[in-house]
Amino acid sequence: MTDFLKQNWTYLLGAALLHVLFAGIFGLTMISMARKAPPPVLAIQAVVVDSSQLIGAGTRREKQEQARKEAAERERLAAEQRQKEAKDQEDKKQKELQAQRESEQRAEQERQVEVKQKQEQEQRRVQEEQQAREKQEIERSRYAASAATGGRARARRGHRAQAERRGAAAQGGRGCETAVGP
Repeated sequence: MTDFLKQNWTYLLGAALLHVLFAGIFGLTMISMARKAPPPVLAIQAVVVDSSQLIGAGTRREKQEQARKEAAERERLAAEQRQKEAKDQEDKKQKELQAQRESEQRAEQERQVEVKQKQEQEQRRVQEEQQAREKQEIERSRYAASAATGGRARARRGHRAQAERRGAAAQGGRGCETAVGP
């Protein structure tokens, strides 16, 4: 074994130094990375309470509770006011819409009345025109009939007129002349 040590002493010394180096690095890393644990907390903690603090805390608590109640009441009243305003505004909009609808209905009724009156006037005008045409047709047919029989009727009227003139002349010539139409 001494022979082995003499031949390989450099290698063995290098391996030992490497082991020491690695152990040192590992140790330093463990020291530098060590966690600092917080101090242990006891399961039961004691608190010293003074009776004067209890009285003050009670009044403070009552004041805080009273303030919370007042704030809640103010919030409730504000919410009711907002609801009331919203409802009033909605009612106002409904009334405006109702008034607008009523005015539109009235305007539509007036337009319908105007249209109806115009239609009635148009019907009356058409009826009057038709009556006028019918009268003209009747007069034309009478004229045509009288024109057809007109020669005989005129002759008769002419004879009558002459007879009346002679009779009037015979009575004394009072000058009573009558005009005979066509």
